[in-house]
Amino acid sequence: MRKGMKSKLLICAALVMSAIAAQASFVDASIMIDRAANNKTITVKYDKARAAVVELRINGVSIASKAVSDQFDSGETAFDIDVAALESGNNKVEIRLFDASGKLLGTENSEFKIDRSGDGPAYFVSPKPDSRSQGIVNIEVGFRSKLKNVYVSFFVNDEFKILKNFPPYTYRWDTMNVTNGWHEVQAWVVDDANASFRTEKLRIFVDNPGGRTKRRNPDALGTKPTEPTEKPAETPKVEGTKVSVPMNANVTKSGNPTKANSGTGTATGQKAIDPNAGEKANTNASKPANVVITNDPAKPNDLVVLNTKPEDTKVEPEAKLKPLAIAPGRRLPDTNHFDLFVGGEKINFDVSPRITNGIPLSPFRHLMEGFGGDVKWTHATKEVDSLADGQQIWFRIGDPNAKVNGQSVFLEVAPFIEKGRSMIPLSFMTQALNLDIQYDPNTGHVLIQSTARK
Repeated sequence: MRKGMKSKLLICAALVMSAIAAQASFVDASIMIDRAANNKTITVKYDKARAAVVELRINGVSIASKAVSDQFDSGETAFDIDVAALESGNNKVEIRLFDASGKLLGTENSEFKIDRSGDGPAYFVSPKPDSRSQGIVNIEVGFRSKLKNVYVSFFVNDEFKILKNFPPYTYRWDTMNVTNGWHEVQAWVVDDANASFRTEKLRIFVDNPGGRTKRRNPDALGTKPTEPTEKPAETPKVEGTKVSVPMNANVTKSGNPTKANSGTGTATGQKAIDPNAGEKANTNASKPANVVITNDPAKPNDLVVLNTKPEDTKVEPEAKLKPLAIAPGRRLPDTNHFDLFVGGEKINFDVSPRITNGIPLSPFRHLMEGFGGDVKWTHATKEVDSLADGQQIWFRIGDPNAKVNGQSVFLEVAPFIEKGRSMIPLSFMTQALNLDIQYDPNTGHVLIQSTARK
């Protein structure tokens, strides 16, 4: 009797100890979720857990899982986020760690805020937000107040599509050339006074029968798109004059144009090409010529300006744009990659420089070492110290207040870590080393004239 009771007590004690151990392993697991500002990738770092699987959940829905090595009790992995699929406002992000047997080792929660609001009088007349669309979608921009000599650039998923400077300010988007799923549309506007505005980012769910589907069901993240209010329409054919116009967007060249909107004239001046360049358009003309500039993958042609009355205007064979100085406050067209040259020599990066929300960003170490500078990283405090060209530079990850020779310098974007590299706004280098840094809109390259001072 006593032996039986003793055995039961031992079993109970073992179960309790096992439960305590399991709870301890769960509680002790350390998880960090890192998503730098304006970045579509989140990095997950964990410690004190022999995880075999890392799961990403957004708004209570499992989005992705990644297998990791459980040979060590710490590790790191990354997830790419489909920002267009996230809801406006706060989105709950949860990371879960599991061992090889499927036991939950730990969780960590965070929130990502998605802001799709606009900043001025421009707005989308059509289509409706979160609408379901097929075929050709008519995207139209309207204005809450009167603006003069307006230039409107349309972007889909942050990629330039078309520029117009005459009403109606519309873009006919062929959704058959993109995957089914969520996409974001935005328009940039520049008026006669060179004031620039952006519309809100409009989410559209493409749902073409038989279309390429790579994304999740529209209801997966809690937002159900409305039905389309317009039927797809054919785009009228217009014969045009082909003009070579350098743009920042990727342009596929071949063949002749088949479809496009139309206008009269040619693109002249910085303002006609780059809505954020801050340069005046051609002031010799009393009224800007009507112009359409397109870069639509639905029509794999040369970039064209379409003229219905070519005899009325002189078409320039080549429209060269002036380089733009990179400085705090300068905004450029977004791109996932640009090449950077110092004194005519290209600097190689293992993490690509890019332009996000108009701000050029670059890894710090490769750039400084390109100048022959020294860089020191302090992991405990996540601080960077550097000495180059007689300038002492210091900054901390996540802190927008840097120091140059002991003097405080405010950064446009706080430094952040991406794939093990410290990313900084390139405008900081103009402040830190007083460099002359230029963006060439004709090639998309960034040029630094060695370490010559301004």
